[in-house]
Amino acid sequence: MTQDNLVIKASENCITIGAALELVAIRELSNTHSEIASVSWSFAPKHDGISLEDNKLLVKADILGIDEITLHCTEHGTGFTAKRKFKVFHQCRLGKLVHFIKNDNDYSGDDFAWKLWTYTANKPGSNIAFLSENDFGLSACTLNNQVIAHKMLWDHSWCNEWAEQTQSFTLDMKEDNYYIIYGEPILYTKLSDVVKRTNPRIEYGVMDENISAYLSREPIADTHFELYINSHKQNNVTVSCENRHVKISNLPADICPTDLIVIKANQNFSACKVQLRNYLDKFYYAGNDLGVIFTNSEIKLCIWSPTAVSVELLLYRDFDTPDTNPEHIFQLDNNIQNGTHRTTILRNLFENFFYLYRLHFNDLDKNGEPCLVTRYAVDPYANSLAVNGIKAGLLDLDSPCAMPKEWIHDKKPELNEGIIIYETHVRDLTIDYFCNSMFPGKFLGLAETRTSFTDRANNVTISTGLDSLVELGITHVHLLPVFDFASVNETKVNAANNRNWGYDPRNYNTPTGIYSTNPYDPVARVKEFRQMIHSLHKNGLRVVIDVVYNHMADTTNFDNIVPGYYFRSDNYGRFTNGSGCGNEFATERPQVSKFIIDSILHWINHYKIDGLRFDLMELIDIDTMKQVVQQTHKIDSSILIYGEPWRASDTPLTTGTYRGSQKNENFSIFNDNFRNAIRGSNDPGRGFVNGNSHNPDICWSIIEGLKGSINTLTSNPQESINYVDAHDNYTLWDHILKSSESHIKHGEYHTYITEENMFDNILIRQNLLAVGLILTAQGIPFLHSGVEMLRSKQGDHNSYKSSDIINAIHWQDKARFKPVFDYVQGLITLRKKHPALRSSERSIIENQLVISTAYQDDKSGVIISHFKDYANGDSWQDIVVIYNSTNIDNYNVNEFLPKPGSGLWYIVVNHEQAGIETITTYKDQELAPLKSNSMMVIHS
Repeated sequence: MTQDNLVIKASENCITIGAALELVAIRELSNTHSEIASVSWSFAPKHDGISLEDNKLLVKADILGIDEITLHCTEHGTGFTAKRKFKVFHQCRLGKLVHFIKNDNDYSGDDFAWKLWTYTANKPGSNIAFLSENDFGLSACTLNNQVIAHKMLWDHSWCNEWAEQTQSFTLDMKEDNYYIIYGEPILYTKLSDVVKRTNPRIEYGVMDENISAYLSREPIADTHFELYINSHKQNNVTVSCENRHVKISNLPADICPTDLIVIKANQNFSACKVQLRNYLDKFYYAGNDLGVIFTNSEIKLCIWSPTAVSVELLLYRDFDTPDTNPEHIFQLDNNIQNGTHRTTILRNLFENFFYLYRLHFNDLDKNGEPCLVTRYAVDPYANSLAVNGIKAGLLDLDSPCAMPKEWIHDKKPELNEGIIIYETHVRDLTIDYFCNSMFPGKFLGLAETRTSFTDRANNVTISTGLDSLVELGITHVHLLPVFDFASVNETKVNAANNRNWGYDPRNYNTPTGIYSTNPYDPVARVKEFRQMIHSLHKNGLRVVIDVVYNHMADTTNFDNIVPGYYFRSDNYGRFTNGSGCGNEFATERPQVSKFIIDSILHWINHYKIDGLRFDLMELIDIDTMKQVVQQTHKIDSSILIYGEPWRASDTPLTTGTYRGSQKNENFSIFNDNFRNAIRGSNDPGRGFVNGNSHNPDICWSIIEGLKGSINTLTSNPQESINYVDAHDNYTLWDHILKSSESHIKHGEYHTYITEENMFDNILIRQNLLAVGLILTAQGIPFLHSGVEMLRSKQGDHNSYKSSDIINAIHWQDKARFKPVFDYVQGLITLRKKHPALRSSERSIIENQLVISTAYQDDKSGVIISHFKDYANGDSWQDIVVIYNSTNIDNYNVNEFLPKPGSGLWYIVVNHEQAGIETITTYKDQELAPLKSNSMMVIHS
C-alpha cells in the first residue's frame, strides 16, 4: 500500500550514466519537517549494468537501450510504498556535482544570482552557473576541487561579484555529489545528512557577552531551548525566545574557551554548537613572542588559539610532503589563561624545516553528538613560506643567508624636499622587453640599475626601470601588494601573464614568491625583496608598501586557528562584505588589531619599509589606525601612512576610518573630491581640465584642493593625498581620451597623437594641466606609474588580472613621448626646490597663499594662485601659478596679476616647458598670453 507522505527524493531529477544518483526516502511530517524512512529499494527494468547499493543508483556508462528507470521503496515495519520514475541521460558527466541549498529557495532575481566559484589551489578560478534544479536546491558541475558559493549583485552600471559568500570547501573528489547548505560550515556528502540539516534547526549560536542563537524556522508552541556545557545541562541560565531569536544570559562565570557549548531544543530543532566570538577578547594576549623566535640554540614557537583543546607542531623536511605525514610532531603547551600554545625545539636540528600547526577542537558531528575535529593551519605570523604558501618555513630573518650585501648598513634616504609618491607594480615596471632588465618582473628587476632602451628610428635613448624613477625625481615608490597573495601560481613563476594586482592576501608577513627568482626557496624571496629595498634606498627612493588588512582571499586558515573570530559575521554566522570580496577582517577585536600592528611592525623592522598605504581603510577601526600611527612613529616619525577612506559595501563596523577621521592623527587619505574636480568621476566624467571648466562648483573644489582641502577634509595639507589616477582607475590618458571620445576602440588610444609638436595636442595639454594641478597643490602628490609617458591600458580600468600587454609599462612610450616625461620631471623639480608649493602648516596657506579667478568670476575657467612674501621660506618673493582650463588661446591674464616685487616676471613653466630655469622674462603687465588648456608658473 502507498502513503502520500512517503516520498522518494534524489540528488538529481534524472540519472546520468556513470555517476551515482543518491536516494533517500522521507516522510513529510509537515511543510517544514521531514523524517528519513528506513526502506528497501528495488528498480525496474533489471539490467546487469544497473546497481543500487548504499542508497545510490548507478547506471554504467556503456548501457544502451534504457531511457527510463522506475524506483520503488518499501518502508520497514509499515509496508508503505512509494515510487518515482527517472529519465536516463546518456552522456557522462565531466567532474563532480556540487549542490547549493537555501531554505528560502531564493537563488536569483532581477539584480542578483548565486553562482559557484570553482578553482584549484594557485590556479585561476572561474564562475559556474547553477543550471540544474533538483529536490533540494540547485547544482553545478566542476572539475576543480575548491568551491565557494557566492552571490553576484548588479545594477545597470556596476556589478559586485562577491556581495556574499559561503566558506571555501575542498572536494576530496571521491564522491559524485557534494552539498553546500547555506549558513553551514560543513561540506556534506550524504543526502540523508542534507535532510537532517534542512529540517528546522538552530542555524547559528554565538557568544559575545551573552549567547544569541538564530533559528531557521519559527518554533512551534511548547518549544523550549536548553544550554549544555561539556554535555552538562545548565539549569541556572536565563533563556528567552522571540520569533526566531533565542537569547541566553546569566551564564556561568567560569566558561573556558575550549568548552563545548551547545544549545538544544526539546523538539524539532537540531542541536547547535555555540561559536565564541567577542567573548574571546577576555583571553587577549599582549606578548611579543607570537610566531617564531630564534635564539642561539633554540627555536621558540607560539600561536594564539584559545578555543583549541590542543595544538601540535608538525615539521617537514620537504615542502610537498603530505600534511598528514610530518617527519616530526611536537605537542604545544596550552596556557588556558591567555589562549596561547607554545613549544621550543632545537635550532641545530630543525632550522629551515617547513612547518604547520595541527589544531583540535571540541565540536558536534553531523548527528549532533560531541566529537573532536582536527584542522591544519599555516602560522599567520610565518615570516617565510614554501611555494604557494602551502607551508611555513623556519627561517631566521637575522641569518646572514637571508641578507643581501650591505643590508645591515642600509640607510633610508633623507626627506629634505617634500614627498612625491609614485605608485607602481613590481612586475609591470620591468616586464616589458624594451626595459632590458635581466630580471623582468622580479624584485631584482626593480633593484637593477643601468637599464636603458634606444629607439633607433628616432635616435632616442632613454633610461628604464629604477633609473627612470630616479631621473623623474620622485621620492617614494609605492608598490602594489608584495605580500603572499593567492591569485598567482608560483610554480609557474616565469609564465606569461601569470600576474595580478595582489589584493587577495593569503599570508600577510612574507614577500610573495611570484617576484622571486626561486619561489621554492624560502630564503630567496626574503633576500631578493631586501635587495630591492636596499637598491631603492641607495638610489634615493623610499618605499611604501600596499597593505590589505580589510579582507583575505580565503578565510580558511584563520578560521582553522580560531573559528569565527577573525572575520566579521552577521546574526547567522555569515561573513559580512564591506570589502566587496566576500569577507572582512574584524579589526576592532583586540587580537585581530594586535595581529595587524604586529604585522606592520614586522615589515618596518625586518624590511625597513618607509610607508604604508591602506586598502579600504574605512573597514579598519579608527582605534587600530591610531595605534598603527603611534607604534610606527615610535620607530620613525617620518614613516608615511595613508589610505583609502572608504569601503566597498555595507559593513557592521561603525568606527571605521572614514573621510575626516584622519584629522590631527598624523596619517593621510586619498582626496577623491579633488581628483573628481580635476578630471571628473570614474565614469569617466569631465572635470576642470577636460570639458567642465566653467562649472562654479568645480572651480571652488579646485581652489579648495589647491589649498590642501584645509577648510573641508583636512586639518593640515599633509593629510591630503592628491591624485588624478591610480591603478584601479582609467589611466589619466585613457580617462581624458574616453571622456571626449567614448567609443574609442582597443588599440587606438595613442593614434590620436599625430602632431609633430605634441604640445599642440589639446589632450596632451589637458593631461599635463591635470598633473600640474597635483604637483603645485598643497598636500602630498601621488602619481600613477606611466602618467609621465601618457600610459594607456587600452581603456581597461580594472586590469587586476589582465595581461602584461595591458598592464606593463611600455618603455617605447617614454621614448616616443619624451617631451611629456621632461615636462613632468620639470614640474617635480619645481616642487622639490620651492617649499612654497609644499607647505605643511595651514597658517602659511591662510596667510601667504591667495587664490582667485579671472574677472573674479568662478565660471571663467581660469584660476590664479599667488604665493607671496617668500611663502614658507621660499627663495622667490612671489610665485604665481595660472591654470587656464578654457579652450581660449592667447588668454591675457595681466590684469589679474599682482605686481612683481622686482618689476619683472620670470616664466619657468609654460605649455611646452617646465622646471626652475627661466624660459623668458617679462615686465609687469606685459606677460605673454596663455595657451588654452595649459598652465604657467612665474616668479619675481
